[in-house]
Amino acid sequence: MGMSKSTKSVIRGIGIIIELFLNILFYVVLVMAVVRLSVWTYGFAYQIFGNVTVSEAPGELATIEIKEKEGTRDIANDLEKNGLIVNADSFFIRAKLTTGKKKPILPGTYTLNSAMTYDEILSVLTASAGEDAVYKE
Repeated sequence: MGMSKSTKSVIRGIGIIIELFLNILFYVVLVMAVVRLSVWTYGFAYQIFGNVTVSEAPGELATIEIKEKEGTRDIANDLEKNGLIVNADSFFIRAKLTTGKKKPILPGTYTLNSAMTYDEILSVLTASAGEDAVYKE
């Protein structure tokens, strides 16, 4: 015994409603994912190119030691562990974009402040003996 015509049309209607609901759900999830990714990307880019600090002035002082031949990635990780930068990855990229062989990060012991921007930290870490290295010990 087969289904009646009205039963088939009800099942077909339910199928259409379920398909429509799933399509709407898919697009809502997709839009939410794109928005979250965009917010994260903007925040990360702002850390690289903006003037971001860990805290407001007066901030907290922390001392780090940079050894001879220590890599930029290790230095960034040390700065993050000591609460001097927001994110080691964004600092690493900023350092690679703004320093390099012409103005390398120099070994030494530095006392830095958590209210310093990435540029201020990099200017202290790359200052040669004749330049103004206020926070260098």
